[in-house]
Amino acid sequence: MRPNPANLRAIRQPGEGRWALLATSARTASPPLATDELAEHVAGQLLARWGVVFWDLGSHEDLAVPWREILWALRRFEARGLVRGGRFVTGFAGEQYALPEALDELRHVRRTERKGEIVRLSAADPLNLSGVILPGKRVPALRTNSVVFRDGLLVPVEKSAEPVAEVLDRL
Repeated sequence: MRPNPANLRAIRQPGEGRWALLATSARTASPPLATDELAEHVAGQLLARWGVVFWDLGSHEDLAVPWREILWALRRFEARGLVRGGRFVTGFAGEQYALPEALDELRHVRRTERKGEIVRLSAADPLNLSGVILPGKRVPALRTNSVVFRDGLLVPVEKSAEPVAEVLDRL
């Protein structure tokens, strides 16, 4: 017996990607943060997530404060000696800020010999930055799509009937 398509719609998840529930009751809600404090929290989250932060990377996120406030927070972090400012990722204009351990990792990766290592991610993963900061078309963040990297570089995989494993074998 075939399932009724109307019933399947009710079973399917409404969206792709990662979701989190937010507290809505008054007793769990904390008082609102000042803009500077909120900007520092957001800047800290971006640094913890990416290691290196710049406008192009933050532009695809739904940030709670304007970028200029985050930029001021990053400048305060630099003045405190928590992050370094400079040009760490080529091809992007504007100020860039990085954690010291991220800089060490970038130097290590730059000096490491390429081995042809292939990494395949779900397109719903937050590391899917194709079309955002990586060149090429944006791969839609659907759980059925994949993003493939070879030695850290995006490998264009055309949507076809053949499995991704066969495409990777040809690389």
